Formats: sequence, structure tokens, C-alpha cells
Amino acid sequence: MRGEDLSNSSFGDSSQDERPAARLRPRDVRGRSRETSVPHGADGDASALSRPSGQPEQTVGNHETLFRLSLVEGESRYDPQDFTHNSVESAVRDLLTENDPETMHRAWLDSNIVSAFTESVYYPYTSLKYHTLLVAVLLDNYRSGHEFADFRLVVDDADEIVPHQSS
Repeated sequence: MRGEDLSNSSFGDSSQDERPAARLRPRDVRGRSRETSVPHGADGDASALSRPSGQPEQTVGNHETLFRLSLVEGESRYDPQDFTHNSVESAVRDLLTENDPETMHRAWLDSNIVSAFTESVYYPYTSLKYHTLLVAVLLDNYRSGHEFADFRLVVDDADEIVPHQSS
């Protein structure tokens, strides 16, 4: 999706652009379902690394948004003033339309918008940001001929980001 114009995306109903994003349910971006499968099983492998196996259940009652909950406070970072339809769509568009892979990687790491979202209401403490970065790293490595068994967990210095490897 890099380099594409997302100005006609269907990120919820844009007729009320300043509505709080918590009420929006993204259906698709630029005509592509958000449930599109990722090649080489990268999404499934990333999921296996970040969430429990088995059938998901909603573990936090009354939490039906995609805003991530803090493990420490149990609260989300959702603020209706900061997370409007326009601000979320603009931030996501900027993240998906960057052409330079290293710049895109850094932008995802630095994004406060995507760090506020969870992968699913079934996993309210997981991070969409890190899941997406993990999927990208796995996919890039699978395309280069590596297999899941080849990978090792390496902890980099926080100031030393290795493009396509750090997430």
C-alpha cells in the first residue's frame, strides 16, 4: 500500500469528520479489506508470538473499542479531542504512504496514534503498532528466504534502530 493515495479510503463514515474515533469501525482502506491475508503466514506467526492460542473471548467487559488498555492502569489513552476521525485517518495515511522504508519504520515506532490501538477487542492489551511491525519484519525475512526457525530475539539499544529488524 506504500505510495498510494488514500484520500478516498473508507475508514468508517467520513460524513462527520470530527466524530470521536472510538465510534468508528474501520471497514477497509482504499477498497482493501482490513482482513486481507498477509503472504507467507507472517500475520499468523506474529499473532502466535503476541497472543494466547485458542478461540478468543472478550476478556474485559464493556471494552468494545479498538483502543488499547494499559496493563498498569487498566485504562485506555483514548481522548475524544485527540482521536477524531480526521486525526486518526491522517496519521494512518501518513504511515502508509511513506516511500522510504527506513523513514516508514521510524514513523511507525514513533507514532502515538497507532500505539493507542489494540489488535482486537479480544486482546485489549496487545499493541497494533508492534503487531504490524512484527508482521513487516517477518514478511520481509520470509521473502528473503528465511524461515521462522531461523529467527532469534535480539534486544537492541533503544537509540539504535536497525531498519526492518527492530520493532
